[in-house]
Amino acid sequence: MQRIGSSKAQFGADGKIAIFGPGRGADIDDYVDPNDTDSPVEDALAIAEDIGDATIVLPYHGHIIDTGPIFARPRVTVVGNRCTVEITGDQGGLISDLSAAAVDSSGELTYKFDIEGSLTIKGQGPNSGQGGYAVEQVDGFAECIWDGQTVRNWDGAAWLERQGAANYDNEFTHLRFTNVDAGGAPGVIVSRDGGAPETWHFLSGKPVDDGSGSDSRFLRNDGTGGFGPENIDVINVGGTLAELVRADTGTQVSVSMWNYEPVGKNSSSKVFRGSGQWDIGPGRVNDKGASYSIDEVFSLDPAVGTEVRPAKIDANITINNSRCAIFNDSGNPWTWGGTAAQLDNLTGGVLSAPVFCEGDGVYKKSTFTGYDGGTDGRKV
Repeated sequence: MQRIGSSKAQFGADGKIAIFGPGRGADIDDYVDPNDTDSPVEDALAIAEDIGDATIVLPYHGHIIDTGPIFARPRVTVVGNRCTVEITGDQGGLISDLSAAAVDSSGELTYKFDIEGSLTIKGQGPNSGQGGYAVEQVDGFAECIWDGQTVRNWDGAAWLERQGAANYDNEFTHLRFTNVDAGGAPGVIVSRDGGAPETWHFLSGKPVDDGSGSDSRFLRNDGTGGFGPENIDVINVGGTLAELVRADTGTQVSVSMWNYEPVGKNSSSKVFRGSGQWDIGPGRVNDKGASYSIDEVFSLDPAVGTEVRPAKIDANITINNSRCAIFNDSGNPWTWGGTAAQLDNLTGGVLSAPVFCEGDGVYKKSTFTGYDGGTDGRKV
């Protein structure tokens, strides 16, 4: 992604939104003064779309009030410039509904919509009843790169992907969700009815329960079209949490590293839960110096190819049931990244396939009530 020079980033120091045409030359093509309109970001994006292949630069460390919603425009780049855009209306924040043809006559993608340079979307607070989503993908972005975005002070789910959003090769470098109350919603991040692969390089968040009084799931697929494949490099979440990731539609979920440190009231918390093919790397259930309990770290119905690595469980964490509960696996073979001794007795449903324990190269037997039947002697 072509980045704007440091001198260009200082445009907007007067509080105005600067708009540059193709090539990001030294001269500003147009600007929008937030004091002159209730929808300054939406107005700037409309001008940028008319210019074509344009860039808008938000005020450096600015604070812009916009009623929302703000509609993404194809082939437009937003330089966030560490600016906060506060949404005051009840129809949501940034909406991508780019349902026109994805490729123009020259073969170039028209969905492309990049954000760089730390942009914060701020709501009216977790007990505001504001409505809408901070970010909503309808027919999605394609080959988009977002770098350093934050959603703050949101009531309900903050990110929604729905209706087959065409998220081809999207990359989200660092997304933060702070002071978000999704206790009455499916999750802080929600996927419905499909979606192509996305890459989340770093996800972080700290949900609250100020409005709902309930713990939040962080990332949730509740559609029928699959969540992804979702590729998460690092996910680091604390706060009032019920679950870290839940996916119930037979999809693919890959998490390379994770940290889970809930402080909520939900003693039946499960860190990873659902069906499909899971590839879960090393992680930690972090007690943050307090004592609490969770039901399971992994509660899965694994598809063929699932591999789960043991998690570090801090001393003050009590596991109510088991570290890894596998239920209704329909005979699908899967891999445990630790030793047979590290795979504790399970409380899942009907099990029919031994699990391969990578740490010592043996298969642990299933007794149909859990993997507590010893090993079957096979080694590799």
